[in-house]
Amino acid sequence: MGIFDKITETLHGATAKVSMEVLDAKIGQSFQVRIKVETGDGNALKIDKVYLEIKGMKFQSDDDSITQKISTGLGDFMKTVTGKEETADSLQDLVSKETHYTKFSVAEAQSLKPSEVYVWTQEIHLPADALPTYEEKNEYHKWIFNAGLSVIGADPDTGWEEVKILNDNIKPAE
Repeated sequence: MGIFDKITETLHGATAKVSMEVLDAKIGQSFQVRIKVETGDGNALKIDKVYLEIKGMKFQSDDDSITQKISTGLGDFMKTVTGKEETADSLQDLVSKETHYTKFSVAEAQSLKPSEVYVWTQEIHLPADALPTYEEKNEYHKWIFNAGLSVIGADPDTGWEEVKILNDNIKPAE
């Protein structure tokens, strides 16, 4: 348990571990995201809602060495193909554009009992004209998802996780 988990538990006397599973994601077709919450041993956890955020991000650069860097979840660090970590600030030449953003309210306010497992499923349908996951020489497009619980204090969440989303109408280059 990290220091922020301890602070969160102190603030409202409860903790939760959030995970998600994306099932057969494709552009222009319905798919499901399953959100799983495991509550800690403390007190009941009062939540305002369960939410799911989805972002499409396009990155491009004229510098080939920059575009060779592969995102590992688009968090505070990015890794080069050699595994060296660089802060996002060192990638100033990498231009990013949000191509899509949606936030779903998956479940309403409730109290989660301690030491329980809860599962919610959200139906998703991305527009047929949304960009799929791809990587080319000077640009790439990634999808990232974040599921969480809205609570007083720091929201327990999955953190942004990369999800590969293809389009059956576009065949990848071989």
